[in-house]
Amino acid sequence: MEGTLARIAWRSIFRNRRRSAVIVASVAVGVAGAIFMNVFMWGMAEQMVASTVNSFLGEIQIHRNGFADNPVVGLTMDAPRPAIAAVERLDGMVRGYAPRVLTRGLAESATNASGVQIIGVDAARESTLTSVARRIVDGTFLTGRSSPRRKEVVIGDALAGKLGVGVGRKIVLVAQATGGEMGSDAFRVIGIFRMPSEDLNRTLVWVDLADAQNMLGIDGGLSEVMVMLRHEGDLTAAQDALARALGPAYEVRTWREASKAMVVLIQLFDVSTLIMMAIVFFAATFGIANTMLMAVFERTREFGILRALGTRPGALFRMVIYEAAFIGALGIAGGMLIIAILYVAGLGKGLDLSIFAQSLALFGTDAVIRPRLRPGLFAVSLAMAEAMTVLASMWPALRAARLQPADAIRRQ
Repeated sequence: MEGTLARIAWRSIFRNRRRSAVIVASVAVGVAGAIFMNVFMWGMAEQMVASTVNSFLGEIQIHRNGFADNPVVGLTMDAPRPAIAAVERLDGMVRGYAPRVLTRGLAESATNASGVQIIGVDAARESTLTSVARRIVDGTFLTGRSSPRRKEVVIGDALAGKLGVGVGRKIVLVAQATGGEMGSDAFRVIGIFRMPSEDLNRTLVWVDLADAQNMLGIDGGLSEVMVMLRHEGDLTAAQDALARALGPAYEVRTWREASKAMVVLIQLFDVSTLIMMAIVFFAATFGIANTMLMAVFERTREFGILRALGTRPGALFRMVIYEAAFIGALGIAGGMLIIAILYVAGLGKGLDLSIFAQSLALFGTDAVIRPRLRPGLFAVSLAMAEAMTVLASMWPALRAARLQPADAIRRQ
């Protein structure tokens, strides 16, 4: 019985090709719009995460317990070897690690001053793990050849503009050292970087690890060991392994714990995408319902004959639903075809939003948004399209099921 109803429903689609094409096109456009929002919203979210993780944060951070909540020199890891050894034992998971000294301080030039995050790094390791070396727009990254007479610093273009300095000029960094004293030193700017995030361009300052240790009086000490993994899927496993190996004296955090605002923002992107998809499909539902209702009215005499031949109301109801489900499937296929054509035509290279570059910098993403498919949301969008099409046919299906045979046959 169900097979027969499905075959009748399928053939009915092609009886009025123009009407069916209108419904299929409505679904296809809705699906294409939903997929478009899906891939570019998620692409933007991924670029935000990559920008934050690759530019500074890292995937995993190891600190002395309490440092994350109170990043002061007094909570430096005086003997960081156990932390480094624990990371080295995870060689199969770890792509690399970078020892760091972190502190908040002040950057001063001859004309201005600004609060900054001072990062002391091993130049060779840092340049292979983070993107700052690839973001240099003037000069070079730290050479690793800093000396007492030539201490190097790399700053963001926004900070350089505020301080009124360029490559070759000197700035003074001031921060609290051990014992409550203030440590300060003069550094020569050898490079200026530009990150997607305007906040990072304004606040981050990179110096050689030994120079930071000397300025703060923490010879050999580290604030952090930043870890990058071979595979993102190993994040939780690596965190658990490091936490077990190091014990309660250390805290091991992932980027998700270090940047909770980013996690909330990504969740907001997911919710926003679902809401926009629902609005698109909801708007399409009215057009589909109206067209399906017209189809039922045109076939009133046909439905009356089927009822007179013994077809039960429930069977007529299901037949209309089957027809809508088939139309929804064709619309989904059409929407995917539209996206495939656009992707091949150039959409796959990214969506250039350079005119909004300043606004995008607030989110920490590049001006070119590259599409990224999130399978979960993709499946939800397709399921939502099919569900909305079927839902739109409910009222027309009920009208067909409620027809009285005698009245329906008499209608012309």
